[in-house]
Amino acid sequence: MMRISCVNQMKVTFVIYSSFVHVGDVWGIFPDSQVFALQRQIPVFWGDEGKLEKLPVFFQPFPSQEINEEIIFTQENKSPCIHVNNLYILGISTSSGLQIGNTAILDAKNRTKHIRHLIPRD
Repeated sequence: MMRISCVNQMKVTFVIYSSFVHVGDVWGIFPDSQVFALQRQIPVFWGDEGKLEKLPVFFQPFPSQEINEEIIFTQENKSPCIHVNNLYILGISTSSGLQIGNTAILDAKNRTKHIRHLIPRD
């Protein structure tokens, strides 16, 4: 039985960096983000920063887990609707999401490298 997503009120303030809000059914969702952040207390740029190919985190394969066993489950939807009354979310970020409904495949990926060059405290 297909179900209908019924939402009375929803407020999402921020949706950023390959994130999503989806009401209803969808076959697949594939958010993907790559983030490189360089923070310095003294603003100096040497010209060779930001080359992602130099950072292994950006080209190593993602680990994957293959399911080699059969999964059997029973599903009983007693109502034809998925009801949501009020939903308030401040933010959704970096390959994350909010969905009210069904998804067959969700494959979210994120690679983040944050470098901080700070002046040591005495």
